[in-house]
Amino acid sequence: ASLERLADIDADGRLDLVVRAGDGGNCWTCGWVEALALGAGHPGDTPDRRHPGDTPVPGHRAEVLVPAERFQQLEDVDGDGVLEGIASDARWEYYEGLCHACSPRVERIHRLSKGQWVDASAAFPAYYRKTIETLALQLERLAAENSPDWDEYQFGALASILLNRLALGETEAAWQAFDARVARWRAGTDPEGQQRLDALVAALRRDAR
Repeated sequence: ASLERLADIDADGRLDLVVRAGDGGNCWTCGWVEALALGAGHPGDTPDRRHPGDTPVPGHRAEVLVPAERFQQLEDVDGDGVLEGIASDARWEYYEGLCHACSPRVERIHRLSKGQWVDASAAFPAYYRKTIETLALQLERLAAENSPDWDEYQFGALASILLNRLALGETEAAWQAFDARVARWRAGTDPEGQQRLDALVAALRRDAR
């Protein structure tokens, strides 16, 4: 672990410690950020009278603001001066046997509210729309560079668009666009490709929320 920066995460006017840590693995969630707030301590604290969670410095107490292994980034997503926690949704990594680069990907954005981190993804449409635009360009580039038939890289990009649109709450429109592209792929592929595609789509319908 290493100190990444100092930032006022909980908006109390005092800087907090942001630490970059990880377990050395090669996965989306193998690295993360942690954060500690240095509280004011308890009245009457002395070096031999401390409380659970106190630091070795008398009269001061460390409070966990961001627990380990929860967020991959702390970022001011909407430019309002408040940091949000961004978490990679690890459910989709190597999903249904897809390769790492083929895996669908979506991040969830959290806000600190009354001492709790809550999922507020739908409150950041600009973040997701920019991601969707990038993914759409990626999908068309992959289609142009490869066979017009589908492949797992293209499926991963299309599924990523779907998941990011679902994060915005665009459920019906997201599934309609997804199904239209899948129908085109299915019409132009062989029975083996159809079987694999159908299995992926069925799993995604089961698991995507």
